[in-house]
Amino acid sequence: MTYQKILVITTLFVTFAVLPAESQDHQSIQNGIYSAAQANQGSKLFASVCSECHQEDEFSSAGYMDSWTGAPVAEFMDLIQMTMPEDNPGSLRNAEYAAIIAYFFELNGIPMGDAEMDSDISALEDVVIEGPYVEGGR
Repeated sequence: MTYQKILVITTLFVTFAVLPAESQDHQSIQNGIYSAAQANQGSKLFASVCSECHQEDEFSSAGYMDSWTGAPVAEFMDLIQMTMPEDNPGSLRNAEYAAIIAYFFELNGIPMGDAEMDSDISALEDVVIEGPYVEGGR
């Protein structure tokens, strides 16, 4: 084999090996991944569970959401599950954590959709957090 053939074959192999990884579809939070009813439930949960230690404005600023830009929603949910509520981390059901996250998205002007956000953390691996965010978005 000549050097040119080896170079062409290697280039083609690398190109086709990388293409599937680059062309994976990632859903965005901007695509309406949560419902109004889910955000409403999240608002109620926030008031009853989270507001003992937190204020809404902590989670309704572009600076807060900017810190998560590019991360999968699964990572965001995992952190919240592992650390909150502070006195009993992981004590809520997955659907309750998803509702609270939906509420945070609503607070930041992320568009709603018709269906609820999935509460299965593995289903949220390919859903990416990205702006634009609207401070006090509701």
